[in-house]
Amino acid sequence: MNFNFKKFCTVLAQKQLSFSEVAKKSSIDISNISRYAKGKTKPTPRNIGKLAKALNINISELID
Repeated sequence: MNFNFKKFCTVLAQKQLSFSEVAKKSSIDISNISRYAKGKTKPTPRNIGKLAKALNINISELID
């Protein structure tokens, strides 16, 4: 699974969600959400699943 941070940022913008809101919904630390959005680190497959669930999207929308 190759996480695509640009797709992640696009979804956040479309859904008008802040890092804080996604962190609360996904139970992932806000600092990690920020790193994912900047492309500095990639989430584990488990966290990709948590992000997709929090954003109410399919995992395929976050990966290449």
